[in-house]
Order: sequence, then C-alpha cells, then structure tokens
Amino acid sequence: NGHSKTIDILLHWDTDLEEQDPRGQTALMLASAGGHTFTVKELIKRGASASRRNTRGQSAATLAALNGHGEVVALLGVEGARP
Repeated sequence: NGHSKTIDILLHWDTDLEEQDPRGQTALMLASAGGHTFTVKELIKRGASASRRNTRGQSAATLAALNGHGEVVALLGVEGARP
C-alpha cells in the first residue's frame, strides 16, 4: 500500500526485491499499479528491476499506465522500462 515505514523495514532485512506473487507480480509492479511514487523510487534505488514481467506479460510501467499513474510511468521510463 505504499507505506514508507513498511518498505524501510522490509528493505532493512534484505527482502528479495524480485520475489513474485502467484500472478508473477513483484513489489515494484504492485507499487507502480497503486501509483506509490515514493515506494517506486525506493525500490528502484535498491535495485528492483523495472523490466520484469508478470504472468500476463505486463511490466511495472504497463501497470502504472493502465491505472493512470503518469508520474510513475515517467519515473520508470527513466529506468528504461516501456509500457
């Protein structure tokens, strides 16, 4: 849900940023879909891949675009992701 304190705790404990849920979604994809710009920035800063795809072939940038989060799409574009 983009809670910055939760993100800090998870990242402090070396959580696997590329862990995928049953639908193949990573933390970056979920944060992007929700429009959580701060969380997206933090995950990218810590090394999360913007190029991963879920089981439907969607990237974090695609999920952000589908949900109308232009700022996140632009941020991910800087990382080389394409919706």
